[in-house]
Amino acid sequence: MIENQRRPTRHIARLVVILVAIAASVSSPTLALAATPDEAASGVSDGGVYVEPGAEDVDVPRLRDVIAEAATADLEVSVVVLAEAADAVAFASAVNDRVPGTVLVFTPDAYGVASNELAQATLNDALDEAADDLSSPNLVDGVEAFVDAATPTNTNWGLIVVLAIVAVAAIGVGGRVIERRATRGRRAAALRREWGQLEARADLLASPVLDLSTRVELDGGAALAERYRIAAGRYGEIRDALGRDPSADAVEEIQSDLDDLERRLDELEAALDAAAE
Repeated sequence: MIENQRRPTRHIARLVVILVAIAASVSSPTLALAATPDEAASGVSDGGVYVEPGAEDVDVPRLRDVIAEAATADLEVSVVVLAEAADAVAFASAVNDRVPGTVLVFTPDAYGVASNELAQATLNDALDEAADDLSSPNLVDGVEAFVDAATPTNTNWGLIVVLAIVAVAAIGVGGRVIERRATRGRRAAALRREWGQLEARADLLASPVLDLSTRVELDGGAALAERYRIAAGRYGEIRDALGRDPSADAVEEIQSDLDDLERRLDELEAALDAAAE
């Protein structure tokens, strides 16, 4: 009688864990549809910033202040922040087809720039000067450094005329100038976020592992006990792996191990339910 009274409680707890896991999976950016250039272009129309759901945290008010400051120097800047790796250059170019000015696109591991308002020499110089900040995890610092570098400090009318001629020529042959560099700091930040997602996923399995231990002890035979021992051992291995320093090479392996563990736990629970009937 005691066991019959306790089992519904464990089933409810297990259901709660499953529902939380499903909710986390649905909200996970890896399952969300990737943003399109049209969506990004529409997003930057309001304040010059579009941050895709699931992308890194961005200080949007400060970023809009930087964009507004650029506008006072007649530099029309738009910033797009994507949640997943993509061809930042191609995406910036596509957005720039829809939005005039200068478009900066940031992904977790790269950035791309497209402009139909800056001459190639000006853009290249600005990118070189702001390279360290653009490659840092704080993209607002990168945008600010780029704007500062691209904004002229004095009025040299002769240079402006030359740059205007170059800009017109550049627009005539292509319409934009693009530059991209990999960003080590942003790759590290993306890895930390992905590692945190793996840790959260492992945390969700802690309660099912513990609940099944009690059920196997009360209801399971030797065969089920052995299956549980293997599953519990796998969970321990996953925890050990997550306790090490984050590694891009380990991410796929841990994801595979979590998939295998979830399958084992589901099969073990089904076997225990069948044995109890």
